[in-house]
Amino acid sequence: MTGLILLAGSGLWLFLQVASLAILTGACFVLIWDVRYALRLRVIHGAAFNFLLAFCVFFFHRYCAWPHLPELAEGQSSFWHDLPFTPWVVFAVLEAVSFLILLFCIRESVRFRKSNLTQDVIRETVNLFPEGIAVHEADGTVLLTNLTMDGLSRSLIKERLTDADLFWDCVRKTGEEQNGLELVRASDGRVWQFAREKLKADVHTYHQITASDVTERYRIIDELKENNEHLQDIQQRMKAVTELSGDMFVEQESATARAALHNQLGQVLLMGSYYLDHPESADANMVYMTTAQMNSFLLGEAEKPETEREDAVKEASAAALRIGVTVQSEGSVPENPAFERLLAQAVTECAANAVKHADGTVLYVKLSENTAVLTNNGRPPKGEIAESGGLLALRREVEAAGGKMTVESQPEFRLTIALPA
Repeated sequence: MTGLILLAGSGLWLFLQVASLAILTGACFVLIWDVRYALRLRVIHGAAFNFLLAFCVFFFHRYCAWPHLPELAEGQSSFWHDLPFTPWVVFAVLEAVSFLILLFCIRESVRFRKSNLTQDVIRETVNLFPEGIAVHEADGTVLLTNLTMDGLSRSLIKERLTDADLFWDCVRKTGEEQNGLELVRASDGRVWQFAREKLKADVHTYHQITASDVTERYRIIDELKENNEHLQDIQQRMKAVTELSGDMFVEQESATARAALHNQLGQVLLMGSYYLDHPESADANMVYMTTAQMNSFLLGEAEKPETEREDAVKEASAAALRIGVTVQSEGSVPENPAFERLLAQAVTECAANAVKHADGTVLYVKLSENTAVLTNNGRPPKGEIAESGGLLALRREVEAAGGKMTVESQPEFRLTIALPA
C-alpha cells in the first residue's frame, strides 16, 4: 500500500494534513476547558490522551513532509527510517480514532455544563437578571457583578464597577433614604431601589448590593398622589359650592319674603283706596289696624341706616373664586339694575355648574349692550342640558324682566341672556 511520504504534496496528503491540524486544535481546546472547569478525572484523562494522539499524528504528517527524508543519515533507527513509508491508511485510521475521542470529550463537556454549575453559567445567569447585583469584599473589591449593576455604575460614577465603597457612597449621596433602602432616579428617568447586606460563607464575610427597578411602582404612586390632590381640591370646591348654594337658598327665600311683603303692601293700599271710595261698606277698624301694622313695619325698616349698594356682579365673581372658578369679563356692565342682578345670578349659577358638571376653572363673560354670553373652560356637555333648579329659576327671572335666555350644549356650554334696551 502506498506510503505517506509518496503522497506528499498530493490532494489526499493535504486533506489528511488539514484534518490532523483541525483535530489537534479541537483536542487542545477541550483539554483546556476540562481542566479549567475541573471536570471528572476520567474526562480529563481522555482529553489529555486525545491531545497526545492528535499531536503525534500531526507531527508524523509533518515529519513525512520534510524534504531531506530520502537522504536519511546512516545509523538512523529503523523506526524513523521506516515511518515515512507507513501506509497512509494507518494515519487515516489514527485520525478517525482521534476524531471520535474528540467527539466523546465534547459530549461529556456539554453534559457536564448542562448538569453542573460553572463560572460561565453563573456569570451568564447573573447577567440575565433584570435586577442589578454585585458582591464585594469588606475593602470594596468587587468579586461579582452583572451587566445591569455595571450599567448603573457607569450612569452614576461614570466608570465600571470596581470599587463598591465608592459606588455605594454615590448611591447614598444621590438617593433618598426610605425604610433603610436608597431610592435613586437615574438620568434616563427610571427609579432604582438599592439595598446592601452582609453575606457569610464559611469564615468569610462578604457584602451584597442589589438594585431593583421600581419605576412602574413609583409612577403609580405619583399618579395616585396627584389624583388624591385633585380629589382634595374638588372636595374643597364642592364644599364651597355647597356653602354657596346655601347662600343662594337664603337669598331666594329673602326675595320670596320681599315679594310677599310687596303683595301685602299692595293689598293694604287697595283696602285703603276701597275704604275711601266706599266708607259705608268697609270696616274702618280693620283698615286702621292693617294700615298701622304695615306702617310700623315699614317705618322700622326705614329707620335702619342705609348702606352703600354692593356691586352684585363683583360679589358673584368673588363667590365663584371661592369655589375655584375665575371669572374673566369682556366688556362693561350696563347701568341697568335688573340686568346687573340677573347677570350676578347667572354668574353664580354657571360657576357652580362648571365645578359640578364640567370640572371647569374659568368662567368667561362677554358683555355687549344688554346681552351677556357665558361659557367655561370645562368639558362640553354630553347631551342636551335639562334646565332645573338654578337654571330654571334664572330663566323665570329673565322672562319676568321681559328678556330672553338661551342655553346651548354644543360645541360647548353657552348661556345667553338678552334684555330689552
